[in-house]
Amino acid sequence: MKRHPKNPILTRTDIPPIPPALVDVSSVFNPGAIKHGNVYP
Repeated sequence: MKRHPKNPILTRTDIPPIPPALVDVSSVFNPGAIKHGNVYP
């Protein structure tokens, strides 16, 4: 597994304000999953 060279891929500035529910984004999570055997731990 390699980390993307432009990490983080998304930041809070990438999320536009969408009133009324989304006006102040404090953080963005870039989740990932790895399959180990037959499960995603």
